[in-house]
Amino acid sequence: MDRSTIGFLVIVAVFVALVVLAIRPWRRIPPLTGLPVWRKLAFGLGSLALTVQVVIFAYVWTRVREDQVLFPRWSQLIFPLFWISVIGIFAGKGMPRWVLLTISILVMAVSFFAVLSV
Repeated sequence: MDRSTIGFLVIVAVFVALVVLAIRPWRRIPPLTGLPVWRKLAFGLGSLALTVQVVIFAYVWTRVREDQVLFPRWSQLIFPLFWISVIGIFAGKGMPRWVLLTISILVMAVSFFAVLSV
Protein backbone atom coordinates (compact mmCIF):
# COMPACT_ATOMS: atom_id res chain seq x y z
CA MET A 1 0.00 0.00 0.00
CA ASP A 2 1.46 3.38 -0.97
CA ARG A 3 1.45 6.53 1.15
CA SER A 4 -1.41 8.19 -0.72
CA THR A 5 -3.72 5.23 -0.10
CA ILE A 6 -2.85 5.21 3.60
CA GLY A 7 -3.48 8.96 3.81
CA PHE A 8 -6.83 8.53 2.08
CA LEU A 9 -7.88 5.79 4.48
CA VAL A 10 -6.81 7.83 7.52
CA ILE A 11 -8.79 10.89 6.41
CA VAL A 12 -11.90 8.81 5.70
CA ALA A 13 -11.55 6.91 9.02
CA VAL A 14 -11.32 10.16 11.00
CA PHE A 15 -14.39 11.47 9.19
CA VAL A 16 -16.36 8.28 9.88
CA ALA A 17 -15.42 8.46 13.57
CA LEU A 18 -16.60 12.08 13.78
CA VAL A 19 -19.87 11.28 12.03
CA VAL A 20 -20.54 8.33 14.33
CA LEU A 21 -19.87 10.53 17.36
CA ALA A 22 -22.21 13.18 15.94
CA ILE A 23 -25.06 10.84 14.98
CA ARG A 24 -25.05 8.60 18.08
CA PRO A 25 -26.58 11.18 20.47
CA TRP A 26 -29.05 12.21 17.78
CA ARG A 27 -30.52 8.71 17.65
CA ARG A 28 -30.69 8.22 21.43
CA ILE A 29 -32.40 11.43 22.58
CA PRO A 30 -36.20 11.07 22.20
CA PRO A 31 -37.03 14.76 21.51
CA LEU A 32 -34.64 14.78 18.56
CA THR A 33 -36.20 11.70 16.97
CA GLY A 34 -39.58 13.45 16.77
CA LEU A 35 -38.57 15.48 13.73
CA PRO A 36 -40.89 15.58 10.71
CA VAL A 37 -40.07 13.20 7.87
CA TRP A 38 -38.94 15.97 5.52
CA ARG A 39 -36.36 17.19 8.07
CA LYS A 40 -35.03 13.66 8.56
CA LEU A 41 -34.74 13.20 4.79
CA ALA A 42 -33.06 16.58 4.34
CA PHE A 43 -30.62 15.83 7.17
CA GLY A 44 -29.84 12.45 5.61
CA LEU A 45 -29.27 14.06 2.20
CA GLY A 46 -27.02 16.69 3.78
CA SER A 47 -25.04 14.00 5.60
CA LEU A 48 -24.69 12.03 2.37
CA ALA A 49 -23.48 15.14 0.51
CA LEU A 50 -20.95 15.77 3.28
CA THR A 51 -19.73 12.18 3.04
CA VAL A 52 -19.22 12.49 -0.71
CA GLN A 53 -17.52 15.85 -0.17
CA VAL A 54 -15.04 14.34 2.30
CA VAL A 55 -14.36 11.27 0.15
CA ILE A 56 -13.62 13.44 -2.91
CA PHE A 57 -11.45 15.74 -0.83
CA ALA A 58 -9.53 12.85 0.74
CA TYR A 59 -9.00 11.14 -2.60
CA VAL A 60 -7.72 14.25 -4.33
CA TRP A 61 -5.73 15.58 -1.35
CA THR A 62 -3.68 12.40 -1.07
CA ARG A 63 -2.85 12.50 -4.79
CA VAL A 64 -2.24 16.23 -5.20
CA ARG A 65 1.54 15.79 -5.38
CA GLU A 66 1.21 13.67 -8.50
CA ASP A 67 -0.96 16.07 -10.51
CA GLN A 68 -1.43 19.71 -9.47
CA VAL A 69 -4.23 20.28 -11.98
CA LEU A 70 -6.30 17.48 -10.44
CA PHE A 71 -7.31 19.45 -7.35
CA PRO A 72 -9.02 22.44 -9.05
CA ARG A 73 -10.96 20.08 -11.34
CA TRP A 74 -12.30 17.94 -8.52
CA SER A 75 -12.94 20.90 -6.25
CA GLN A 76 -15.61 22.01 -8.71
CA LEU A 77 -17.62 19.08 -7.33
CA ILE A 78 -16.89 19.98 -3.71
CA PHE A 79 -18.39 23.49 -3.94
CA PRO A 80 -21.96 22.43 -4.94
CA LEU A 81 -21.82 19.54 -2.47
CA PHE A 82 -20.96 22.05 0.24
CA TRP A 83 -24.17 23.99 -0.34
CA ILE A 84 -26.28 20.81 -0.49
CA SER A 85 -24.74 19.58 2.76
CA VAL A 86 -25.19 22.91 4.56
CA ILE A 87 -28.86 23.19 3.60
CA GLY A 88 -29.53 19.56 4.51
CA ILE A 89 -27.62 19.66 7.78
CA PHE A 90 -29.48 22.78 8.91
CA ALA A 91 -32.66 20.67 8.81
CA GLY A 92 -31.25 18.58 11.68
CA LYS A 93 -31.42 19.51 15.31
CA GLY A 94 -29.06 19.74 18.26
CA MET A 95 -25.36 19.01 18.54
CA PRO A 96 -25.07 16.69 15.47
CA ARG A 97 -26.11 19.59 13.28
CA TRP A 98 -23.28 21.79 14.54
CA VAL A 99 -20.63 19.06 14.41
CA LEU A 100 -21.47 18.11 10.82
CA LEU A 101 -21.77 21.75 9.80
CA THR A 102 -18.33 22.46 11.24
CA ILE A 103 -16.83 19.52 9.35
CA SER A 104 -18.44 20.71 6.13
CA ILE A 105 -17.16 24.27 6.57
CA LEU A 106 -13.64 23.04 7.40
CA VAL A 107 -13.47 20.80 4.33
CA MET A 108 -14.78 23.62 2.17
CA ALA A 109 -12.29 26.14 3.58
CA VAL A 110 -9.31 23.81 3.13
CA SER A 111 -10.44 23.00 -0.42
CA PHE A 112 -10.91 26.67 -1.25
CA PHE A 113 -7.48 27.71 0.01
CA ALA A 114 -5.81 24.70 -1.60
CA VAL A 115 -7.31 25.65 -4.95
CA LEU A 116 -6.05 29.21 -4.50
CA SER A 117 -2.55 27.93 -3.82
CA VAL A 118 -2.35 25.76 -6.95
